[in-house]
Amino acid sequence: MQKSYIADFLTKKRVMNEGEIQQFYIEDDYEAIIEPWIWECVQLEMERRKRYLEEHGTNSYSHNMESNSFASKVVCRLCNWVFARKGWQSKRGEIRRIWQCGERYKARGVFGCGNRHVEENTLEKAFVMAWNGILENGDYFWEKWEKQKKSENLLEVYQAMDFQELAKSEQPLEKMETDFMLRVLDHIKVSEDGTLMLVFLDGTEIECRGEK
Repeated sequence: MQKSYIADFLTKKRVMNEGEIQQFYIEDDYEAIIEPWIWECVQLEMERRKRYLEEHGTNSYSHNMESNSFASKVVCRLCNWVFARKGWQSKRGEIRRIWQCGERYKARGVFGCGNRHVEENTLEKAFVMAWNGILENGDYFWEKWEKQKKSENLLEVYQAMDFQELAKSEQPLEKMETDFMLRVLDHIKVSEDGTLMLVFLDGTEIECRGEK
């Protein structure tokens, strides 16, 4: 209170209070726009995303998600860098969407990381398979989330609660839905032998064998 004050009662001129009069700080005077624990979760999520960008050598956590849903979410298991989306055109003019390590050809004509590429539809199938696997083992994961809700890290608590809410439907996915995937998936690690490791935001890791 009293961050500013009327310096002249005749002119009604108001000036900033630089210590001329006493100020007061009142806590919890107004109802919060969001709950304090949600605010804390947001701060933790911002820190997590910052670490993710630094760890995987990218400057964007997500971009053009409507047309590029796996952006910054496919990670090389050899060099830990994110994969980039490419379009390969066949002789018949068909476009194949594939993902390739960003370090494979960092400099034009110079071969870098030796990891394999992966088809976009393979990533989609792996996500559907992994999530449905979580639902099929619902009792195990429900117990895991109950334990996680006791964590001192509020973001971990939030994720556990959110996953429980999503799992209540118990309806298996028939195909990948972008909004749903973005809500639950942290990233997918691609190995040289085609193995995909799907890492979910609640910390769950599920391994799938990719197509050769």
